[in-house]
Amino acid sequence: MMIRYISPLTAAALAILLPIAAHAYMNPYDVLLSDDLLLPSQPRTTIDRVERQQSESTARREREQEEIFAEQNPVVVEEVAPELEELHGAAAAPAELPITPEEREFNSLLRSLERIKENQAQAKYDSQVRQQAFLLLEEAGLHGGAPLHTGKGGRPLAPTGAGSVLAMAVMFLAGVWTLRRVRRSEKMTHAVS
Repeated sequence: MMIRYISPLTAAALAILLPIAAHAYMNPYDVLLSDDLLLPSQPRTTIDRVERQQSESTARREREQEEIFAEQNPVVVEEVAPELEELHGAAAAPAELPITPEEREFNSLLRSLERIKENQAQAKYDSQVRQQAFLLLEEAGLHGGAPLHTGKGGRPLAPTGAGSVLAMAVMFLAGVWTLRRVRRSEKMTHAVS
């Protein structure tokens, strides 16, 4: 039995075309939301992009700092009843109690918990939107790729991407290497006997 060798041109063509076939099971949302498939920006637009990102970052930081400052130092508007104004005069305002370190820590803990709940709610909303988009694509018949269901035990199915192609290539090369070793050992066995 003779093993045919793959020409370098055929191997190069396979290496180029296999990643394209691996992306056949990706829907448009997977492609658009994937960091692996983003094209790098051109050098000409780098300076403008960096300046834009810096201005957006400073505006965002200032906005967040103002919100944090507003949370930490709330403005208290006191309403004084007209009867109290007449009795005590307009200058008499109720005295504020000093805030203890425990109360500050408790308030910061409450704010942290609120932020965590908001982040969880946002993540849940994003996943629901993606799931609805997938279902709409399936209903419309626009998605003809791999199923989006989970496998045994509720685990998601294996990803179909560049990692799968690389694993297939490694398995293929291991098979070719094994067959070549078998061929050599057969030749050695025939030569000795």
